[in-house]
Amino acid sequence: MSFHKRKSGSSTSLPTQTKLSSLIGTETNGASATTGIVTALNNYKNTFGFSANPYVAADLTNTSNPEYVFNTRIKGVLKNRTNAPIVLVETKYLPRYSGKVLRHYFTISGYSHEYATGKKLMKTVDPNYMTAYLGSYWDPIGSKTTNGVFRAVYQADVSAGNMAMAY
Repeated sequence: MSFHKRKSGSSTSLPTQTKLSSLIGTETNGASATTGIVTALNNYKNTFGFSANPYVAADLTNTSNPEYVFNTRIKGVLKNRTNAPIVLVETKYLPRYSGKVLRHYFTISGYSHEYATGKKLMKTVDPNYMTAYLGSYWDPIGSKTTNGVFRAVYQADVSAGNMAMAY
């Protein structure tokens, strides 16, 4: 929401975490559905000026090339500065989590491709309640078989009925 508030220049206060969790339908154990996140965000589309590009929930498992679709969706909204993509991840596929297993949402705020080395990274903004993981990081993108953001999102999508992307 702060992305859209800054972009719109709105003087309206951001909704509280309590208000958002109510709109999302977050359960007492902290579980949330991506469709609930989309509903909550889009509730503020006119307030913060993104009504022309409302959020959608999507998965990767019904596409023939999920890696391409993932990268295209993320790069598209980042390039056009329309939305802040939110993804559900399985943290064990992110090297910085050192094998810790959580299902967790975070935002992607940047993309980098170093053409000289071929290295591709995504800047993630992690709201984790554990300070060891909280903050912004440049994580490798990875693939279906190598650890990184894509694999963490893809595996979260494959392992449960909850769509793994809001963009």
